[in-house]
Amino acid sequence: MTQHGIVQGDALQRISSAGFIIGTLLSVIASVLYFGYVAADESNIPDLVNAVGERAAFAQSAELVWALSMLAVMIGTIGVYRSITASGAAWARPGFYLAAIGTILWTVGYALDVAVAAAAANWLAAPATSKDAAYGVVTALAALSRGTFPMTVVVYWLAFVFLGIGMVRSALYPRSLGWIGLILGIAGLALGLVQTFNGRESTFTLFTILFTLTMPWTFVVGVWVARKVW
Repeated sequence: MTQHGIVQGDALQRISSAGFIIGTLLSVIASVLYFGYVAADESNIPDLVNAVGERAAFAQSAELVWALSMLAVMIGTIGVYRSITASGAAWARPGFYLAAIGTILWTVGYALDVAVAAAAANWLAAPATSKDAAYGVVTALAALSRGTFPMTVVVYWLAFVFLGIGMVRSALYPRSLGWIGLILGIAGLALGLVQTFNGRESTFTLFTILFTLTMPWTFVVGVWVARKVW
Protein backbone atom coordinates (compact mmCIF):
# COMPACT_ATOMS: atom_id res chain seq x y z
CA MET A 1 0.00 0.00 0.00
CA THR A 2 1.45 3.36 -0.98
CA GLN A 3 1.38 6.25 1.47
CA HIS A 4 0.76 9.62 -0.11
CA GLY A 5 -0.41 12.08 2.54
CA ILE A 6 -3.85 13.67 2.64
CA VAL A 7 -5.13 15.18 -0.60
CA GLN A 8 -8.41 17.05 -0.98
CA GLY A 9 -10.95 14.87 -2.75
CA ASP A 10 -9.18 11.60 -1.87
CA ALA A 11 -11.99 9.03 -1.69
CA LEU A 12 -10.18 6.76 0.76
CA GLN A 13 -9.49 9.61 3.16
CA ARG A 14 -13.14 10.68 2.96
CA ILE A 15 -14.19 7.16 3.86
CA SER A 16 -11.57 7.09 6.62
CA SER A 17 -12.80 10.33 8.18
CA ALA A 18 -16.38 9.09 7.99
CA GLY A 19 -15.30 5.83 9.66
CA PHE A 20 -13.88 7.66 12.67
CA ILE A 21 -16.87 9.98 13.00
CA ILE A 22 -19.53 7.31 12.47
CA GLY A 23 -17.69 4.90 14.74
CA THR A 24 -17.75 7.42 17.58
CA LEU A 25 -21.45 8.18 17.11
CA LEU A 26 -22.28 4.47 17.02
CA SER A 27 -20.40 3.93 20.28
CA VAL A 28 -22.58 6.60 21.90
CA ILE A 29 -25.75 4.91 20.63
CA ALA A 30 -24.53 1.52 21.89
CA SER A 31 -23.71 2.98 25.30
CA VAL A 32 -27.21 4.45 25.59
CA LEU A 33 -28.78 1.14 24.59
CA TYR A 34 -26.74 -0.82 27.09
CA PHE A 35 -26.09 1.38 30.11
CA GLY A 36 -29.42 3.14 29.77
CA TYR A 37 -31.44 -0.07 29.86
CA VAL A 38 -29.17 -2.85 31.10
CA ALA A 39 -27.22 -0.97 33.76
CA ALA A 40 -25.89 -3.40 36.39
CA ASP A 41 -22.86 -3.91 38.59
CA GLU A 42 -20.19 -5.69 36.54
CA SER A 43 -18.75 -7.27 39.69
CA ASN A 44 -22.09 -8.86 40.61
CA ILE A 45 -22.42 -11.61 38.02
CA PRO A 46 -25.88 -12.95 39.03
CA ASP A 47 -27.41 -9.45 38.98
CA LEU A 48 -25.70 -8.66 35.68
CA VAL A 49 -26.95 -11.87 34.07
CA ASN A 50 -30.46 -11.18 35.35
CA ALA A 51 -30.40 -7.60 34.01
CA VAL A 52 -29.11 -8.72 30.62
CA GLY A 53 -31.68 -11.52 30.40
CA GLU A 54 -34.57 -9.18 31.25
CA ARG A 55 -33.49 -6.73 28.53
CA ALA A 56 -31.88 -9.09 26.08
CA ALA A 57 -33.01 -7.17 22.99
CA PHE A 58 -31.37 -3.95 24.24
CA ALA A 59 -28.20 -5.81 25.21
CA GLN A 60 -27.96 -7.59 21.86
CA SER A 61 -28.64 -4.38 19.96
CA ALA A 62 -25.93 -2.59 21.93
CA GLU A 63 -23.38 -5.34 21.26
CA LEU A 64 -24.19 -5.27 17.55
CA VAL A 65 -23.84 -1.48 17.37
CA TRP A 66 -20.57 -1.61 19.32
CA ALA A 67 -19.23 -4.17 16.85
CA LEU A 68 -20.19 -1.89 13.95
CA SER A 69 -18.56 1.01 15.78
CA MET A 70 -15.26 -0.85 16.04
CA LEU A 71 -15.41 -1.81 12.37
CA ALA A 72 -16.02 1.84 11.44
CA VAL A 73 -13.03 2.99 13.52
CA MET A 74 -10.98 0.26 11.87
CA ILE A 75 -11.81 1.81 8.49
CA GLY A 76 -10.62 5.12 9.92
CA THR A 77 -7.22 3.68 10.84
CA ILE A 78 -6.71 2.59 7.22
CA GLY A 79 -6.66 6.23 6.19
CA VAL A 80 -4.23 7.19 8.96
CA TYR A 81 -1.86 4.39 8.00
CA ARG A 82 -2.03 5.23 4.32
CA SER A 83 -1.50 8.95 4.85
CA ILE A 84 1.63 8.84 7.03
CA THR A 85 4.90 9.03 5.13
CA ALA A 86 8.63 8.83 5.86
CA SER A 87 9.76 7.60 9.31
CA GLY A 88 6.26 7.73 10.74
CA ALA A 89 5.10 5.03 8.34
CA ALA A 90 7.26 2.41 10.06
CA TRP A 91 5.28 3.02 13.26
CA ALA A 92 1.85 3.42 11.68
CA ARG A 93 2.10 0.10 9.85
CA PRO A 94 2.14 -2.17 12.94
CA GLY A 95 -0.49 0.12 14.47
CA PHE A 96 -2.79 -0.58 11.54
CA TYR A 97 -2.23 -4.34 11.76
CA LEU A 98 -2.78 -4.36 15.53
CA ALA A 99 -5.98 -2.34 15.07
CA ALA A 100 -7.18 -4.96 12.59
CA ILE A 101 -6.42 -7.81 15.01
CA GLY A 102 -8.02 -5.88 17.88
CA THR A 103 -11.16 -5.29 15.83
CA ILE A 104 -11.42 -9.01 15.11
CA LEU A 105 -11.10 -9.73 18.83
CA TRP A 106 -13.76 -7.12 19.64
CA THR A 107 -16.10 -8.66 17.06
CA VAL A 108 -15.64 -12.13 18.56
CA GLY A 109 -16.18 -10.74 22.06
CA TYR A 110 -19.34 -8.88 21.07
CA ALA A 111 -20.66 -12.00 19.30
CA LEU A 112 -20.14 -13.94 22.52
CA ASP A 113 -21.97 -11.23 24.47
CA VAL A 114 -24.91 -11.47 22.06
CA ALA A 115 -24.99 -15.20 22.79
CA VAL A 116 -24.79 -14.51 26.54
CA ALA A 117 -27.84 -12.23 26.34
CA ALA A 118 -29.83 -14.88 24.47
CA ALA A 119 -28.75 -17.57 26.94
CA ALA A 120 -29.66 -15.33 29.90
CA ALA A 121 -33.14 -14.75 28.47
CA ASN A 122 -33.54 -18.50 27.97
CA TRP A 123 -32.43 -19.07 31.57
CA LEU A 124 -35.05 -16.68 32.91
CA ALA A 125 -37.75 -18.32 30.82
CA ALA A 126 -36.66 -21.91 31.55
CA PRO A 127 -38.78 -24.13 33.84
CA ALA A 128 -37.41 -24.90 37.29
CA THR A 129 -36.21 -28.33 36.21
CA SER A 130 -34.00 -26.80 33.51
CA LYS A 131 -32.76 -23.70 35.37
CA ASP A 132 -29.39 -25.15 36.38
CA ALA A 133 -28.58 -26.42 32.90
CA ALA A 134 -29.63 -23.13 31.30
CA TYR A 135 -27.52 -21.14 33.76
CA GLY A 136 -24.56 -23.39 32.98
CA VAL A 137 -24.76 -22.27 29.35
CA VAL A 138 -24.81 -18.63 30.47
CA THR A 139 -21.76 -18.98 32.69
CA ALA A 140 -19.80 -20.89 30.04
CA LEU A 141 -20.42 -18.23 27.38
CA ALA A 142 -19.76 -15.41 29.84
CA ALA A 143 -16.45 -17.00 30.84
CA LEU A 144 -15.36 -17.08 27.20
CA SER A 145 -16.32 -13.44 26.72
CA ARG A 146 -14.58 -12.28 29.88
CA GLY A 147 -11.53 -14.38 29.09
CA THR A 148 -10.93 -12.65 25.76
CA PHE A 149 -11.59 -9.15 27.10
CA PRO A 150 -8.20 -8.28 28.71
CA MET A 151 -6.19 -9.43 25.70
CA THR A 152 -8.50 -7.47 23.42
CA VAL A 153 -7.79 -4.34 25.44
CA VAL A 154 -4.04 -4.99 25.27
CA VAL A 155 -3.97 -5.49 21.50
CA TYR A 156 -6.42 -2.72 20.63
CA TRP A 157 -4.79 0.04 22.66
CA LEU A 158 -1.30 -1.10 21.69
CA ALA A 159 -2.42 -0.16 18.17
CA PHE A 160 -2.96 3.42 19.36
CA VAL A 161 0.56 3.46 20.81
CA PHE A 162 2.02 2.78 17.37
CA LEU A 163 -0.44 4.98 15.51
CA GLY A 164 0.19 7.80 17.97
CA ILE A 165 3.96 7.57 17.50
CA GLY A 166 3.47 7.48 13.75
CA MET A 167 1.36 10.63 13.90
CA VAL A 168 3.89 12.41 16.13
CA ARG A 169 6.78 11.52 13.81
CA SER A 170 4.89 12.58 10.71
CA ALA A 171 4.74 16.16 9.52
CA LEU A 172 1.11 15.69 8.58
CA TYR A 173 -1.00 15.42 11.74
CA PRO A 174 -1.02 17.87 14.65
CA ARG A 175 1.48 16.58 17.20
CA SER A 176 -1.10 17.05 19.94
CA LEU A 177 -3.35 14.43 18.32
CA GLY A 178 -0.45 12.01 18.10
CA TRP A 179 0.57 12.54 21.72
CA ILE A 180 -2.99 12.10 22.97
CA GLY A 181 -3.33 8.88 20.97
CA LEU A 182 -0.01 7.64 22.38
CA ILE A 183 -1.00 8.44 25.97
CA LEU A 184 -4.38 6.73 25.56
CA GLY A 185 -2.64 3.74 24.04
CA ILE A 186 -0.20 3.41 26.94
CA ALA A 187 -3.04 3.74 29.45
CA GLY A 188 -5.07 1.05 27.67
CA LEU A 189 -2.07 -1.26 27.40
CA ALA A 190 -1.38 -0.92 31.12
CA LEU A 191 -5.04 -1.48 32.01
CA GLY A 192 -5.27 -4.55 29.78
CA LEU A 193 -2.18 -6.07 31.41
CA VAL A 194 -3.68 -5.50 34.87
CA GLN A 195 -6.95 -7.08 33.80
CA THR A 196 -5.11 -10.07 32.35
CA PHE A 197 -4.05 -11.08 35.86
CA ASN A 198 -6.90 -9.63 37.94
CA GLY A 199 -9.97 -9.83 35.71
CA ARG A 200 -12.01 -6.92 34.45
CA GLU A 201 -14.57 -6.63 37.22
CA SER A 202 -12.58 -4.53 39.71
CA THR A 203 -11.24 -2.18 37.01
CA PHE A 204 -14.22 -1.98 34.66
CA THR A 205 -14.92 1.61 35.71
CA LEU A 206 -11.38 2.53 34.60
CA PHE A 207 -12.02 0.82 31.28
CA THR A 208 -15.24 2.80 30.86
CA ILE A 209 -13.31 6.03 31.44
CA LEU A 210 -10.59 4.97 29.00
CA PHE A 211 -13.13 4.08 26.32
CA THR A 212 -15.00 7.34 26.92
CA LEU A 213 -11.77 9.29 26.37
CA THR A 214 -10.65 7.28 23.34
CA MET A 215 -13.80 7.65 21.28
CA PRO A 216 -13.76 11.49 21.27
CA TRP A 217 -10.12 11.29 20.14
CA THR A 218 -11.14 9.21 17.12
CA PHE A 219 -13.94 11.69 16.47
CA VAL A 220 -11.53 14.64 16.50
CA VAL A 221 -9.13 12.82 14.17
CA GLY A 222 -12.04 12.09 11.83
CA VAL A 223 -13.18 15.72 11.83
CA TRP A 224 -9.60 16.96 11.26
CA VAL A 225 -9.17 14.66 8.25
CA ALA A 226 -12.62 15.55 6.92
CA ARG A 227 -11.75 19.24 6.93
CA LYS A 228 -8.72 18.43 4.78
CA VAL A 229 -10.41 16.23 2.19
CA TRP A 230 -13.92 17.69 1.75
